[in-house]
Amino acid sequence: MILTLETLRVLRSKGFVQLYTGREEKWREMVENATTYAKTFLTEGDRDRLRPSDIAEVLQNALKFDPHFEKHLTNRKIKEKHWVKDFADYIMDQIYPPAETNKKEVSHVAIPQGRRSIHQRPNANYEQAW
Repeated sequence: MILTLETLRVLRSKGFVQLYTGREEKWREMVENATTYAKTFLTEGDRDRLRPSDIAEVLQNALKFDPHFEKHLTNRKIKEKHWVKDFADYIMDQIYPPAETNKKEVSHVAIPQGRRSIHQRPNANYEQAW
């Protein structure tokens, strides 16, 4: 689930943001149901956790049969199938917003110990670093 700024702007232009805000509680409930369903495939001792993208895939299947979503597509004469994925990603982005970053934070990202930046030149300890 990666909602790019470009996709967000196109979703806005096609009225999907209004579709979301008009029925926000419904979409939240659908995400809860998708989460519950996705969790049924994890074992009790499973160390992995669900990611928003896992839930978005389940949500996409539910959206395909949602009457409000179908009506929106019909009214806007939207036929492409990618809108299901894009709207599911938008819903997940609203419920699980991405972390805020700014230029200062991005420019000072720490490189974990034992790894090197792609911009660093190899040194005598190159093999040990990896």
